[in-house]
Amino acid sequence: MSDDEDTSVLIDGKTETKLKPINKAPNIPHAPPKVDQNVSVFTVRNHCIVLSTTVAILSGFEFGYDLGICSYLVPNVKNVFQLTCQEEHMIGISWIFGALLASVLGGLLVDGFGRKWAIVCSTSLMIIGSVLTAITSSYTMLLIGRLMGGFSGALSTVAQCVYAAEISQEHHRGRLVTIYQLGAALGFLAPTVVNVACNIPWQVMVWIPVGPALIQISIVTIFLSESPHFKLLQMSQSFDTKRYSCAVGSSWETVFLALGLVFFQQFTGRFAVLRYAHGLFAVLGVCPETVATVTTIAFSFVKVCAVCLCVCVIDRLGRRPALILGGTCMMTSLALIGVLCAMEEGQALGLLRPQVCDDHTPLPTGDGLHYSSGTGLAPMLPTGAPPPFPLLPTPVPLVAPQNCEEEDTPTPSNLPPSLQYLALFTVLCYEVAYSFSLGPVTWLLLAEIFPAAVRGKSVSMVCTLYWLADLLVGATFVHVVHAFTLGGAFLMYSVMCLNAVIFVFLFIPETRAKSLHLIAQELKN
Repeated sequence: MSDDEDTSVLIDGKTETKLKPINKAPNIPHAPPKVDQNVSVFTVRNHCIVLSTTVAILSGFEFGYDLGICSYLVPNVKNVFQLTCQEEHMIGISWIFGALLASVLGGLLVDGFGRKWAIVCSTSLMIIGSVLTAITSSYTMLLIGRLMGGFSGALSTVAQCVYAAEISQEHHRGRLVTIYQLGAALGFLAPTVVNVACNIPWQVMVWIPVGPALIQISIVTIFLSESPHFKLLQMSQSFDTKRYSCAVGSSWETVFLALGLVFFQQFTGRFAVLRYAHGLFAVLGVCPETVATVTTIAFSFVKVCAVCLCVCVIDRLGRRPALILGGTCMMTSLALIGVLCAMEEGQALGLLRPQVCDDHTPLPTGDGLHYSSGTGLAPMLPTGAPPPFPLLPTPVPLVAPQNCEEEDTPTPSNLPPSLQYLALFTVLCYEVAYSFSLGPVTWLLLAEIFPAAVRGKSVSMVCTLYWLADLLVGATFVHVVHAFTLGGAFLMYSVMCLNAVIFVFLFIPETRAKSLHLIAQELKN
């Protein structure tokens, strides 16, 4: 069955077994040649796929770039507006507040006005937010710009994933949805590369995503049509959301699956790995003033490669095998990191100590924040899909100078150099596994398992819990380390990865090469 037929069946409340063929068109003896029809269909379809893929990459790039630019923005504007540490922190945290607000309201926009116009709305807000940030003349105006950036980013994630899932064919749906994550990974890497390679004003950096955004709006409004699922829902005059509560699962199975995926995406140790890797690079000889840049470039490059691999094989390998394979690799990597940390517990804890602000202003909530050398206070950012990284310092060379201050260097490690490089290789293997599985595949499944009638609201609701869980992970990480030691924390996260593998094996259905309606019917039955 086609997706259009699937949606009509969903609206009528029937199953596929009850669907009877409708009057078929009689055979026309003088119909146009079949070859010409096929060529025309494939040509139109290929154009639609190319344009949809372009929009997905541009949308993800804008999201990742707007998130990554925060690290370049904070150290440049703090002297302009004479900001305190609390005010620097609010520049980053305002982005998260905007994302939370979009998660609460985004479902109403996606299901009320349509997926296409929700994408246009998110892109327009991103342009306005970038313009306000670039021409800002006050601290309040800057916060409003960052708030709008977070709102547009979260709304773009929901709208783009839902739209890509609904317009794509079953055999290519995974590729078209996950390619958004590839654009986000490239977008987050872009500010770092420009920051290191060029010496341009921060206002110019903020203007960069406006160009791709204008191209995206032009493509969406002129060439792309609304999702066929949303069109058919609009055609139903007697639409009642209560009728679709069974589609969300008679026992809330679908909500349970979605929340389980988001839970394991957040509580499988990625925030801990990023914090540990930040100090590990310093132990291996990278100067503290450059360690954040080196860490971001290394993890971003690895992430781009892993997401590319996921995009290429997800429709052949399947969702379940990708999650199980990635979860197993994550479990193994975290267990090895835990053992290495247990071998030098005192020194390992030194890798996580926060840096203080340049002006030595008292910090608002020290244990819940992430501090990065070179920037003063670096606000804690979300760790999901698309996954962010520690904030970057001001532009510095990648080669560590010889006059690094001793008080800024981490506690020397007792591990031999071979084990130190093994630890670095292990954290990079973890990043590959995460970016191949739980990172992008979770958002793919969220766009697939909910019925069309409530897909936007459901994904938006789960997205709200996702951001809240992300804040909880950052706020409780130091307390977890103090309670279980760093090695014990990594071993605990390794056990969480094992639980994630078991959860996927027992409960997550395989959605590869299945229509969206068939997926909803299987979950309902």
